[in-house]
Amino acid sequence: QGKDWNPEAASYWHLEASRTKLWYLQTPTKDRMEAEWFSGIKAVTSTATTVVSGLNDWIAFLQWFQPDKTLENGQLQEELWKLETTMPMMQEMIDKAEWSSHKDPVAKLLEELKGVFYDSEDTLDDLNYYVLKSKIEKGALPTDFTKSTVCCGFGKVKELQRRAEHLMTQLNFMVSHNERHFVKSFRPETSSLPNEPKIFGRQKELMEIIQLLGVPVSIHSGGKRKNSKSATDALSTQEAFIDDARNEGVGVLAITGIGGVGKTTLTQQIYHHPLVEAHFDQQLWICVSDDFDVKRLTKELVQSSGVKALSDNLNSLQSILATAVKSKRFLLVLDDIWDDVLTENGQEWENFCAPLTRGLPGSIILVTTRSVKVAKKVCTVGTFPLEGLQADAFWEFFRSCAFNCKGCENNADLETIARKIVPKLKGSPLAAKTLGRLLRVNHDIEHWRNVLDSELWELKQEKEEILPALRLSYIYLPFRLKRCFSLCAMYPKDHVFQMEVAVHIWCAQGFVEPQGQIPLSDIARSYFQELIDRSLFQEAAGAPDTYVIHDLIHDMLQLVSANESSS
Repeated sequence: QGKDWNPEAASYWHLEASRTKLWYLQTPTKDRMEAEWFSGIKAVTSTATTVVSGLNDWIAFLQWFQPDKTLENGQLQEELWKLETTMPMMQEMIDKAEWSSHKDPVAKLLEELKGVFYDSEDTLDDLNYYVLKSKIEKGALPTDFTKSTVCCGFGKVKELQRRAEHLMTQLNFMVSHNERHFVKSFRPETSSLPNEPKIFGRQKELMEIIQLLGVPVSIHSGGKRKNSKSATDALSTQEAFIDDARNEGVGVLAITGIGGVGKTTLTQQIYHHPLVEAHFDQQLWICVSDDFDVKRLTKELVQSSGVKALSDNLNSLQSILATAVKSKRFLLVLDDIWDDVLTENGQEWENFCAPLTRGLPGSIILVTTRSVKVAKKVCTVGTFPLEGLQADAFWEFFRSCAFNCKGCENNADLETIARKIVPKLKGSPLAAKTLGRLLRVNHDIEHWRNVLDSELWELKQEKEEILPALRLSYIYLPFRLKRCFSLCAMYPKDHVFQMEVAVHIWCAQGFVEPQGQIPLSDIARSYFQELIDRSLFQEAAGAPDTYVIHDLIHDMLQLVSANESSS
């Protein structure tokens, strides 16, 4: 994920490492068309878990292939049938074992079973390809290469079946006590919370930061804030800020806080606040993440300002940017910056800021970061530490995420369980939203108790760690969604996903389970929407119909798929 990171090459490398063979992403258009064609053929014949053709097709194929007489056709049919019917059983066992995957012995066996499952899929896919080939090339005799490949595939079938049975027996013994966790999967309701829900417990912070940006605020705008000491401090800081901006150039203000505390969400509310929009001539937003590349960021700023970047030369780009912000009072948000902004003793940061000094006095850069060190180094106005939500506000927010009907809100048993879950979420809005969406898909009391009693809460963790809550949201996903979503771990943080691209990839990989006559692409879109409903995908700022994964959810995905990716 360095400055020369190539998404297509890296995608290919990671997927080969994880045995998923997604060369679709990095192949020429012609080959991609062939991949789509083959995916369509697969969709017509069967699913990824039952890819072997019907009995009549196999009989015809075996007659065409004329296998070694030492292995009777009946034996081949039986072995293929056994492996085909074992595939759903492997899926179920993988789902069951995920509940205990934090235990080393289980994790090792789970990794092996996943490997057998993927090998089985690949083997049956390969054999099914030759079945189709024999049907298309009627009358043509199999080549030596075909015979060699098919014989190798048949040889693997029996060994894969043996390994699958052995691993499932061991895993079943080790995780049988977790069977109580399994609750029928429910499809989330299509009506989700608004993309910009009301702020819970952040109105005070919102207005204070708006003032620190130098935006004039009516004395009545803050409401309850008039008795707040920090509000008074904010007002006194505002005057100092304006003087600094005039004398020192563009000001820098940082919002600091742990991951998942709500820095980005609060900043979005500030960015779109009517007072802010009326105050600044120009507003720009850049997601930085862990790659502070001056050229890349400058080019993004140029494009965001509505100017065409005709050159990749840094000097030219900076000149264009300086012209774009000249004689304008602008607000620039740099979301999620990390320690690499301080490389070369801060020279990279100074190079980045150089063209921005052409803006009018009162222009300001608003930074969000987890690093207090970064905030202290880059800020000229000051830092604004953001803490977790207060208890009352946090409860109201969690309740709005977990309960989605009037009857449920009045269910005393569910509310009792929910109040016991709340302290485990460490005041994190991200944890509340993600786990709340998990609970709201099923208001069965047993489902909620299982979440409360999960062993994942007992994992050793830091004081403010919310990973168990995020991991639970993954474990409760149906197998079909786990496969699709875990594929996203190969992409770098803050990668922007397009639904249609994901749909084509999932279909090409055979991850989409056919449902009657419904087109596979429609089913895959429902998968994507289900992940949105569960707050695992979030709408990206800027372009419509684009989505991102929160950094901490990305960390969780990489953790749960680490063993799989290294196999």
